[in-house]
Amino acid sequence: DLPLSLRRQRQMCIRDSVYDASRRTLYAGHTFDGAVSAIALDGSAPTRSLALSTTQEKSHDNRTRKVLVDSAGQRLFVSSPGTQGHVWIVDANSGRILHTVALSKWPAGLAYDAARNRLYVGHGGTVALSVIDPDRGVVLQQFPAAPQERFLVNLSLDAGGERLFAADANSGDLLVFDSLRGTLLKRIPISMGLLDVVYDARRDRIYVSCLLYTSDAADEGLGVD
Repeated sequence: DLPLSLRRQRQMCIRDSVYDASRRTLYAGHTFDGAVSAIALDGSAPTRSLALSTTQEKSHDNRTRKVLVDSAGQRLFVSSPGTQGHVWIVDANSGRILHTVALSKWPAGLAYDAARNRLYVGHGGTVALSVIDPDRGVVLQQFPAAPQERFLVNLSLDAGGERLFAADANSGDLLVFDSLRGTLLKRIPISMGLLDVVYDARRDRIYVSCLLYTSDAADEGLGVD
């Protein structure tokens, strides 16, 4: 059974969560209120709510999307989609915001290259990828989405092979980028409703997941967001 503190989080519409094994802590992003819950699954500490947004208004500009943990650096990376979106870089111990990195449209997917200290952000719109130095909180590079607009909802990194895998919700394609140069190496058609991607380095395999996508859902504006 789930701990009571975790069951309560269901009321907050959790979009993403990540487990930090070094702290035995689950971090769960609240979709609408710009916060992240830190939940000690062994019950050793009370659940903490890390408030990231400065406003309680329910808008895309203060939502959380992807939550990623850097265990060694004791940091959280949290994307916030919007027409002028951003990424929060957070001290995992204190909950203090270290940097708020302003970005272009719809930042969503995240992947972190610890060896090179590069944080990758997948976008919607005309920018496909941003690359951030999380120590300084600055954007190092941005790669365009040409020849068409993308929505890279989730990312997975093959750091050794210098490849970045991206789930494009706009096209249903799995995209393979050169992680250092940002060039598109390959496009693999999967399915509309493509949602997540995970790279297994040991087996050199890519796993993807999809939402059930129907014409009715498309007409009603449902599906990936």
